[in-house]
Amino acid sequence: MNESPKHVYSAIVAAAVLLSIFTAVLAYIITVEASYSSDWKETRNFNLTVDTCDEAKSKAENDFERGLVRMYFSSGVLEEHQNGFPYNFYNRLESEYNIEVIYTGDVGNSLHKCYNLMMDDLLDEKLGKHTIEDLFNKLRDEEYVQ
Repeated sequence: MNESPKHVYSAIVAAAVLLSIFTAVLAYIITVEASYSSDWKETRNFNLTVDTCDEAKSKAENDFERGLVRMYFSSGVLEEHQNGFPYNFYNRLESEYNIEVIYTGDVGNSLHKCYNLMMDDLLDEKLGKHTIEDLFNKLRDEEYVQ
């Protein structure tokens, strides 16, 4: 079966175009994934692996045992109130208590709350009873912005 040079050339061009499209899509996916923040990646990982409150609590216990001390907070308010509550609360968690704050985006998640409450209980043992709640209440009362 002898194909004409025109057909062979057309097949090569079509293959080259498809390869170029595939390469462009792959490069886009890799670039987009790399551009996401570490908070976004951690939130996505949490949301993909935790389905129940008990699993969130277990994750908090496992993280704490491995030395990963973190809490998850929605971040929609940050753009508006970077000089007040709750931003200062999050900042002080990181600077004074070495608690990694994971900003989860605009929408809160009840499983993050389960995780945070367990982490807070574990931190009570390490930092003293109600340390985090006391800081939260103090800053909320002093700096609350409506």
